[in-house]
Amino acid sequence: DGNSEFSISGYSNYSQEQSINWIQKEILRFEKFGLGKFAIVLKESAKLIGISGLFQQPGSDGSEIELNYRYPYIYRGYGYATEAAHAILVYGFKVLKLKQINANVDIRNTPSLHVLERLGMKRVGEVIYEGVFGERWTLSNPYLLFKFYIKKELVD
Repeated sequence: DGNSEFSISGYSNYSQEQSINWIQKEILRFEKFGLGKFAIVLKESAKLIGISGLFQQPGSDGSEIELNYRYPYIYRGYGYATEAAHAILVYGFKVLKLKQINANVDIRNTPSLHVLERLGMKRVGEVIYEGVFGERWTLSNPYLLFKFYIKKELVD
């Protein structure tokens, strides 16, 4: 369950074979698209405390990229999710040159809603994802917008 120090929601019930298959799939996705989950570790001790990353929204044409993060309860409330998610957004926008990054969040997960607000993401609607009613949030690439305004200003 999510209360365990070693449990990360969504992956704690995997068998060893399922875990190996998932890891292999994640490696291939990262090699092909630069998308995947990154280990989040404490600077002081290098202790694994969660994961954060980007992935293609299931069922999309590949253009729907979602921010994802998971932390056991004992590591929530310290700003780790915000700090890591910010770094992931910068990676997605600057390195991968994504135009937009989305996030789906369970409406009962108030701390996660606050993370998205702190990141500057905007609520754009509601969604049912994996059987859970939630909110859809999005953020457009600020680096692309900045380049557009610079080019427009030089032309005008």
